[in-house]
This record gives sequence, C-alpha cells and structure tokens, in this order.
Amino acid sequence: MNTNNQYSDEAYNAILNEALSSEPDFKLSENFADNVSSQINRESVLKQYLLDFLNYLMVFVGLGILTLAIFYYQNSDVIIMIKAFIKENYTWLIGCNVLLLFVLFVDKVLLRYAHFKFSKKH
Repeated sequence: MNTNNQYSDEAYNAILNEALSSEPDFKLSENFADNVSSQINRESVLKQYLLDFLNYLMVFVGLGILTLAIFYYQNSDVIIMIKAFIKENYTWLIGCNVLLLFVLFVDKVLLRYAHFKFSKKH
C-alpha cells in the first residue's frame, strides 16, 4: 500500500462504486460513437497514406544510391561526369526533383485521402 495516498483502498472503492452506480450529469449525442470512430478512422487512414508515401520515397532514394554505387565500382570516371553534370544543371535537377516529389505526394496521399473522405457519407 502506498503511504503517500490520502485515501485508503476502501475510500477509492466507495468513490468508484458511487460513480459507476449513479447517472452521469451529461448526455452524449445519438451519433457520438459514429463521430468518434469516423474521426479515428480518418486519422489512421491519413497516417497510413503518409507511411506509404515515405516507403515509396525511400525506395526511390535507395535505388538512386544503389545505382551510384554500381557506377562508382564499375568506373569511377562516371562519378566525375555525374558530379560535373550536377554542378552545371543543379537548378533544373532541383526543380525536377521537387516536381516529381510533389506528384508522388499528390498521387500517394492527397488524392487517396480525398477519395476516402468524399466517398463516405459523414
């Protein structure tokens, strides 16, 4: 038994029994459980869509790293050419990567979530 508590176990049991046997002072709406479950469902679906997007992103990044590693081990001169290409065209490469990332995000998260949200009658 914890000596820091100001109530004994019997007092806690009495309070719990009183709370469970009396009627609450408030009323919930008729569709309260439906509202709560749909909110939880929406959040879990959005979380799943974001995880799918991150999985696809990590696969693309991994494939890019793997490709560069294969080029490096086959011929290190290719890496020098790739570095030169990136230095000359970095603005175009950044723009294309941002655009591809945006398209992937819209495809894997926003469109799927919008379809989920508007296909259900809430």
